[in-house]
Amino acid sequence: MECDNKHITLKLTHNMSHRMTHLCDGTRLHQLLLNYLSNAVKFTGSGGSITINCELTPCAQPEYEGWDDILLEVTDTGIGIEDPSKLFVPYMQATRTIGAEFGGTGLGLSIAKTLTELMSGHTGISSELGMGTRVWSVVRLKRAPELDLRCSEGLAEAVAQAASAVVPPTPPTTASPVSPKLCSKAAFRILVAEDNKVNEKVVRHMLQRLGFTNVSVAPNGRNAVDLIEASMKEGEVSLKQRFNLVLMDCMMPVMDGYEATRLIREMDEASPSGGVGANGRLPVVALTASASAEDRDMCKQAGMDSMVTKPIMIEQLQELLEQYVSAV
Repeated sequence: MECDNKHITLKLTHNMSHRMTHLCDGTRLHQLLLNYLSNAVKFTGSGGSITINCELTPCAQPEYEGWDDILLEVTDTGIGIEDPSKLFVPYMQATRTIGAEFGGTGLGLSIAKTLTELMSGHTGISSELGMGTRVWSVVRLKRAPELDLRCSEGLAEAVAQAASAVVPPTPPTTASPVSPKLCSKAAFRILVAEDNKVNEKVVRHMLQRLGFTNVSVAPNGRNAVDLIEASMKEGEVSLKQRFNLVLMDCMMPVMDGYEATRLIREMDEASPSGGVGANGRLPVVALTASASAEDRDMCKQAGMDSMVTKPIMIEQLQELLEQYVSAV
């Protein structure tokens, strides 16, 4: 995975028991850490290191007896920045060249801040140019009684799950139950164009749960176009080798999703079979963190068929897939 590919050392330190559980929203904690880790991996060079640290401190105030303050922090040895305070502002990146070089929308830390505040917590960041960045959240959680089935996963397990997103274990072979309609579509071929490794892993995991295992991945728009062209050559023998659907991130390095879609539409028009997809014109669905009228117009002008906003929910993805599967 990305940490292995970049030879990044990932460390995990904490002072919590794996048997300890808290009444909390494990999904929010998981997404919070994933956002921090995603940024750390993206901006840490080959041979660097990332440390995840989690510290539990029992609340001293009498009115908060049975509660703990939980520090969740991620420290990297990446590029660092001069003024980190503005990075919690939506769509804000360190410099104008960051988006072009590394991709992304500038929403990762903003979303993490929002998630933290939804749990009545607070965030912070410190950074030094050329030395690295440390970002953290502190949330206050109530301890759960033992064997209380209402409590979410233990905090230590949530941390371990977030870490596994960048250095994941072998995925389980047992898929979650899905509708019979989707189970019959394992041959439905999907191309996911996404530069963010964490987002890519989340989308692939959702697709697998929904019964879609024939998935290819492209880290940028140029690579996505190349894979589609290659599938057309394979498709000269069998149309089954062509893609049925493309899930296209809009903001990627090398070539963004808009330009890639424009090239796909040019290939559609030039194709003697009526399109480069398995069923003619290849559907392209935009994956974007923004759903403004301007963004929708840009997607439409590029030739995209529909749009899904991040963070993507599995119910939302299933509804979308059923729409395109039913058209096959």
